[in-house]
Amino acid sequence: MRPILLPAQMRELDRRTIEDVGLPGIVLMEIAARGVMLEIEQLLGDNIAEANALIFCGPGNNGGDGFAVARRLLNANCRADVYLCCALEKVTGDALTNLNVFKKLGGQVTVVESSEKLQNLPQAHIVIDALLGTGASGPAHGIIADAIKAINSGNMPVIAVDIPSGINGATGAAEGVAIRAD
Repeated sequence: MRPILLPAQMRELDRRTIEDVGLPGIVLMEIAARGVMLEIEQLLGDNIAEANALIFCGPGNNGGDGFAVARRLLNANCRADVYLCCALEKVTGDALTNLNVFKKLGGQVTVVESSEKLQNLPQAHIVIDALLGTGASGPAHGIIADAIKAINSGNMPVIAVDIPSGINGATGAAEGVAIRAD
């Protein structure tokens, strides 16, 4: 059986890796993106180049992981539609670096300011949930909650980065609306 870390333990491990070992946070995002890509490749197989993916990103490091996944999908000739569920100014640090790299490589980002932009989402072969990570606390609200509802209403496979958005990592319970990941 694999050990599972609680959110506080994960944050401490990340902190120690960055501060004590000296591995930059952006490298941790790249490692997370690689792990998600392995899952996507397992799900889609050789069809990845013909696939469409929807990647929902929030403002934090989980969103940064999502931008790195989107870039990797783009590099694999997969259509990668990113939905940023916050104001662009809220994306900072390593997450902003990954967002900028994705855009410089030709990636398109839809900034979701209202729930209307979540209506009539295109069909996709895969949806990536990079809205909220292990650092989130309390129920999702606003555009993030609307995005969770929109993702759940689609009939598409969902892969969550770190943990499904809306799930309490310490208890495993949904706090309000939560992603139903595959």
